[in-house]
Amino acid sequence: MERGVRRPNVDVTEPSRRSFQYKADIPENNPCFEEMAMSLKCLDYNNYDRKACHLYQENYKLCRKFWDKVARDRSSRDLYPPLPPPNERESVRAEYNLDGERIVKG
Repeated sequence: MERGVRRPNVDVTEPSRRSFQYKADIPENNPCFEEMAMSLKCLDYNNYDRKACHLYQENYKLCRKFWDKVARDRSSRDLYPPLPPPNERESVRAEYNLDGERIVKG
């Protein structure tokens, strides 16, 4: 070992941080995955002209706001997980209006 150089004890068998996917890149974690993908595809196609993709971006923002409100409501009612898994999202979506407010039946 060179003088004055300390080498940390690193386990090279562990995957690096870069090998992990970003959470939003996984459809199970992101209920707005399709909206995000369409927005990014539009930006790529239009050379990242945001004005040309305004509707796609607005749709993605509305989707995120909706699911954020749903997750907050489910958390306040102690429902786990706050963001439902993909196979339950359609039934959960039917319980809320477009603004993310819960529809009280009864």
